[in-house]
Amino acid sequence: MKRLNNKAFSLVELLVAFTTITVLSFAIFRTVISIQRRQLINIAYNDYVVFQSSVNNLVQNDFTNKVIEAVEYCGKNCYKIKYIGEIEKTLSINTNDSTLSYGNVSNAVKLKLPKTFTFYRDIEQKDENFTDVEEDRHDSLILFRIPIKSTIVDKDLDIIYIYQFDSRKNPVRPNI
Repeated sequence: MKRLNNKAFSLVELLVAFTTITVLSFAIFRTVISIQRRQLINIAYNDYVVFQSSVNNLVQNDFTNKVIEAVEYCGKNCYKIKYIGEIEKTLSINTNDSTLSYGNVSNAVKLKLPKTFTFYRDIEQKDENFTDVEEDRHDSLILFRIPIKSTIVDKDLDIIYIYQFDSRKNPVRPNI
């Protein structure tokens, strides 16, 4: 009797092939989902960096090039900053509509946080004085911390501004 030459797949070979294809498909699908999530995080973070750069351009320029005369608390999440020789500017956040404002009353710049970001607490303002600092050196600082968090970006996103000054030559008053 002559043997048949079976060229078809056996049932075991078919199951192994199907299982292998299923496992590979699942792995590829998970990789694609992971890449999409990472892309969403990167887009959200880039939006935050644009927001932060816009705010930095306004505030840091004033802190670097001007002399603060007074800083006054003007209500929840609001500080008035008076620079020597200029009208006062206001730094404030609105937690309800996720906006930050900086500038004088007539032309304050209002910037909106990107969609996945929120202010998670009030603006923090601190004054610090250092002792044993030699003459003509900064012996004090004012710190503003703007608290920002995201629903998808897992990083410390607070914006911090520090104004350094010599309180012996240019003291900063608590009232305007």
